[in-house]
Amino acid sequence: MTYLSGSESITAQNATQALAELFAQLRPHDYNAITAYIARNPTHVELLQELRLKIRDARRVATTVGFGPRFLHSTGQLHKGGPDSCVVLQITADDPDDPMIPGMQVGFRTLLAAQALGDWMSLDKRRRRGVRVHLKGAVEPALRALVAAIADALAARV
Repeated sequence: MTYLSGSESITAQNATQALAELFAQLRPHDYNAITAYIARNPTHVELLQELRLKIRDARRVATTVGFGPRFLHSTGQLHKGGPDSCVVLQITADDPDDPMIPGMQVGFRTLLAAQALGDWMSLDKRRRRGVRVHLKGAVEPALRALVAAIADALAARV
């Protein structure tokens, strides 16, 4: 797990603690952006909406969910170029399928990973607050585990 600190440092020993420290940084008028660089399918949409609602209800802030790289041309511009009110949870994952891009020596999975990293580096350059979570193995069970970790993090006192 990679952490952005913005103006406050995250010094976590585990994922739940890192998430708790991230959500503790939410201030009045902030919003939480969940940027997911994973396959968009009905199950992932449902799990991310569950995540979004848990964060919204627990911290009483606006929340958004976007699938990368699609959101980069719309709300992604606000995350990086707008006021410092965005607290980002970036989610990436391993994907065993990496079909080659026609005419190129790189696959779509590799391109997606590069886009996620570039987005993260841009957020870091602007000192945005955030945590980057990389899901290993099968995405759906790992995403379910993240939902549980976030529920624990939201209940924790930092």
